[in-house]
Amino acid sequence: MTEAQTYPDIIIDFDYTFAFPIQTIWEKVADFGGWGKWYPAFGDMALIGDGIDKIGCIRKFTSKFSGTVYEEDEVEKDAVNYVLKYGTVSEVPHSPFIQNQLVTVTLQTGGESETKLHAKVVITPYVEVSEEMLGKFKTFGLAGYQAMYDSLDNYLKAQQQSPQQNEEETQAQESIVSH
Repeated sequence: MTEAQTYPDIIIDFDYTFAFPIQTIWEKVADFGGWGKWYPAFGDMALIGDGIDKIGCIRKFTSKFSGTVYEEDEVEKDAVNYVLKYGTVSEVPHSPFIQNQLVTVTLQTGGESETKLHAKVVITPYVEVSEEMLGKFKTFGLAGYQAMYDSLDNYLKAQQQSPQQNEEETQAQESIVSH
C-alpha cells in the first residue's frame, strides 16, 4: 500500500478596509446564510437542514459566474474576536485540482468607523500546481474576494443612504402638501 502524494497548500491572503463600524460588518459576515442578500453572485443561497445559522450548518448556492453549485459548512464563529471560518463541503462540477478549501475571515477595528477585514484561504490541492497556474489562480481568487467585499461595501452604503433619501422624499412631499 502506498501513501497518497501530498502537495503544498495554496494560501491566498486578502485584506479589505470598510468605512463602517466593526459591528456593522460583523452582522453581515456572521450571517452565514445571508451573504446572498449583499453579494448577488451567490445565487439562490440557502441554509440546508434545520435552517439555523450555527456551527456545522451548510449553505448552498450557485455561483452566477461559473454556474458551480457549492455547499460550504460553517466551521467556527467567534463573536468576541470577530472570526468566521468556513470550508467547502462539495462543488459541482468539482474543481480539477482542489481537494479542500478553508476560509478564515477576521475583523479588526480600525477606529470608530473603520473595520479591517482579513481573509485567509487555505486550499489543499489534489495535484501539483505549476507556478504559472498558481499565479493565475491567485489573481482570479483575489479578484473574486475584491468583488465580493466591494459588493458588501456598496450594499452598506446603499442602506446608509436609503434612510436619508426617504427622509428627504418625506420632507419634499410635506412641503408640497403644505403649499
